[in-house]
Amino acid sequence: MKFTRVLALAIAVIMAALCFVSCGAQTINVNLKIDCGDADVPVILDVKVPMKSNDPTVLQTFIEGCLLNEMAYTLTANENSVKSIDVYDDYTDEEGVSYFWTFTVNGEELPGFATDIVVADGDTIEYTYTSFSPDEEE
Repeated sequence: MKFTRVLALAIAVIMAALCFVSCGAQTINVNLKIDCGDADVPVILDVKVPMKSNDPTVLQTFIEGCLLNEMAYTLTANENSVKSIDVYDDYTDEEGVSYFWTFTVNGEELPGFATDIVVADGDTIEYTYTSFSPDEEE
């Protein structure tokens, strides 16, 4: 009789633990699009990225999407944003034109770094290679 009580208690504890584990991180799908702005090959990646972590950020989703699709990238020195994707690097040319990567979430530019912005199921992250010329400011 005592053995059955201990066995029943052990089973109840295991079931409760499994319930808590299953209530953890659920998989969400986030759309990731990388547009290099090149007329010949404008979109270099357009995929759904399954994220299993709680509150994944833009940067975590970007990294996961690149890893799953074997795409080369580098991050900035402080690792809070993208410095290069494939052969498209951040740089400034001799005329002072700066080339860099920007991102939007669901079509909106949001304040903060890619490490700060949390994404949700069905969100779309789009990285776009863009340029800025100081001459265009005038």
